[in-house]
Amino acid sequence: MLLSSGLLSADMELSRRSLLKTGAGAAALGTLAGCLSEPDSGDDGTNGGSQYDGYAAFFALWDWTQQVAGDELTVNNPVEAGEMGHGWDPPADLQRNIAETGFFVYFDIPEFDWAQDIAADLESEETMTLIDGMADMDADDLIPVDNHVWVDPVLAQTSVETIADALAAIDPDSEDVYEDNAAAYIDRIDEVDSQFEELAANAVRDTVVFAGHDSFRYVEERYGFEIYTPVGTSPDEAESLDDVSEMVSVINEHDIDTILYDPFETENPDDDIPNAVDVLLDETDATDSMPLSPAEGTTETWNDNEYGWVEQMTEVNIPALEAAFGTE
Repeated sequence: MLLSSGLLSADMELSRRSLLKTGAGAAALGTLAGCLSEPDSGDDGTNGGSQYDGYAAFFALWDWTQQVAGDELTVNNPVEAGEMGHGWDPPADLQRNIAETGFFVYFDIPEFDWAQDIAADLESEETMTLIDGMADMDADDLIPVDNHVWVDPVLAQTSVETIADALAAIDPDSEDVYEDNAAAYIDRIDEVDSQFEELAANAVRDTVVFAGHDSFRYVEERYGFEIYTPVGTSPDEAESLDDVSEMVSVINEHDIDTILYDPFETENPDDDIPNAVDVLLDETDATDSMPLSPAEGTTETWNDNEYGWVEQMTEVNIPALEAAFGTE
């Protein structure tokens, strides 16, 4: 197994998503198709060049791996549209399905304990390559008890390089393809980094309010602004009444017009806003709300629009942050 970052899991309180996913909408959501990328053929999972396939643990890793693999390999994402890989409960047959392929890209961190467990069980399989997307990250760049490295454009580039090296080792005949694809994709991620820097330089406010679990601390530290939320790093934590009161105070103090929210912490990520946002809009002078994606999953609409990680940042997150921070 590749390097483990050894970060700790935050304490879990009342499950927000367990409350949201109890109605008929939850049942419908649970029956969605299981993969964003379907296998091209009934391959037996052995190393066979363009027919070689594997899995990535959740949306961001899946998209990064697809960008590097291009047409050379098939990459499957097991997490349904509308769901997050962080705190996700996999189906019973997922490990068997992964074992029938040749590689598994994951993060070796407790918040993805289901992926850790699968990797540990498959570690002794000679035909399986385990790729920890955090293996080459510098420990000094990591925030203790916060594993949301995939929202950071700089750390994302490191992960893409790790994935490219691993795919080249699996399929050395296509090494140049993976290297070229990774370089081109890293250029796109670097442009996202530049857009964040420009946003930070031109922001009118230095604080915005986010109704969702604390998933953007890497972005905050990288670019020097505050995305305020009283909720911890676990997606299973929910706001208390005192938390909502604190957000009201921050909105009033900073004269915030636009409230940000996590679309994956609603029953329908494409259409709904959290109840807490409705309360904040009623109790403050804020007039609008916009989704801010932690890039842990995708929605049906984003899927239809072929949004990858870059598009979630440039078409969803950057515009939302510009509206919330205000720009000169």
